[in-house]
Amino acid sequence: FRKEVVPRFRKMISFIKTMTKAKCCYHSCGSTYWCIDDLLDMGVDIVHPIQPNAKGNDTERLKKEFGAKLCFHGGTNNQGVFHEDIHILTIDTLKRIKDLAPGGGYIFSSGHNIQANMSPENIIRLFELGREFGKYPINIGNIEKMIEEEKGYLRK
Repeated sequence: FRKEVVPRFRKMISFIKTMTKAKCCYHSCGSTYWCIDDLLDMGVDIVHPIQPNAKGNDTERLKKEFGAKLCFHGGTNNQGVFHEDIHILTIDTLKRIKDLAPGGGYIFSSGHNIQANMSPENIIRLFELGREFGKYPINIGNIEKMIEEEKGYLRK
């Protein structure tokens, strides 16, 4: 990757940026933590998708370490919690917004393709949460309050 891909992408992205004001998005399924320094070196501005269930993709750590330099696109755990109780989905989705959105640099979307076997109710809930809690300015207090309310439903 570092020998073959990075130099070629760096050259291509550099050319694109000399000709346009485009932001460059790199799509890579799975773990991306291990190569984010390389992506930044190549000139990447946005990483898509952020799959939180992939090794190293702890959303809080990603934002802390790279949030000032990189935009994160994705982040919801639709390969896991989409099949769960709607309260688990809500908690997990709100955690991703809480981790990735503060200060800007986050595009809310599913962390992977939405699969045919996902319940329509959970898909609708995901986008309702994005609309309600994923708009700037991000209100962390409201997100944390909603997470606690949802945890209460699970304890019942």
